Amino acid sequence: MENKLENINLKNKNGVVVVSSREVAENFGKRHDHVLRDIRNKIEVNPILGTPQYFIENKITNSQNNQEYTEYLMTRDGFSFLVMGFTGKKADEFKLKYIEAFNKMEEHINNRPNALPTNFKEALQQLLVEVEEKEQLQVEIKQLEPKAQFADAIATNEKSIDVGSMAKILFQNGIDVGRNRLFSILRENGFLMSSGDDTVPTQKSMNLGIMETKLGTYNVNGESKTYLKPMITTKGQVYFVGKFMKGELV
Repeated sequence: MENKLENINLKNKNGVVVVSSREVAENFGKRHDHVLRDIRNKIEVNPILGTPQYFIENKITNSQNNQEYTEYLMTRDGFSFLVMGFTGKKADEFKLKYIEAFNKMEEHINNRPNALPTNFKEALQQLLVEVEEKEQLQVEIKQLEPKAQFADAIATNEKSIDVGSMAKILFQNGIDVGRNRLFSILRENGFLMSSGDDTVPTQKSMNLGIMETKLGTYNVNGESKTYLKPMITTKGQVYFVGKFMKGELV
């Protein structure tokens, strides 16, 4: 990158460009615990901000004292949401630097040039993997649709379903995994992740169009609480039934 961007360190998280809350705190002259507090306050008010589209909670271990610390990885949207309240000349200068850095890295990823700077190599590799997975998904759907004896829910349902309903569809196709085991399989194979107290789809699942999130509610002592519920799209139902029937998920 150019010299004026030498203090900007963007990372790749499942093919998405992110920046650490630690780096943002340092460059904007903020205490990291204050930045964490601000992020958590925002997520508490708007739970959707606690999804991979905005803020991703991440645990890191200090190699010197072996203590575990928390940081947040921010996408472009999460970063913008956080720093919009930062004021001052220096803050404005760094906002522009980060915007330029995000633009440059995303441009390299989207254009897929033959040669990338070293810090963009991981992002390119991830992009190629996702492209191959998307192409393979389209092939599998075409192969499975005329052959597999799918449950009526897949044939007629145009809406996403929850993991429990997906387990029932698998059972109707001779695959007895159960709801809890299905949750475990989806986590183990990189389709689901934990974000705070919620279980949400990974960026990979959302990029493939096989999973999404829905805001749900539950009651605690008469008080209504909201949470993010992972949902499997119609395309995802075809995808997962195919994976299980071929023995690629167990």
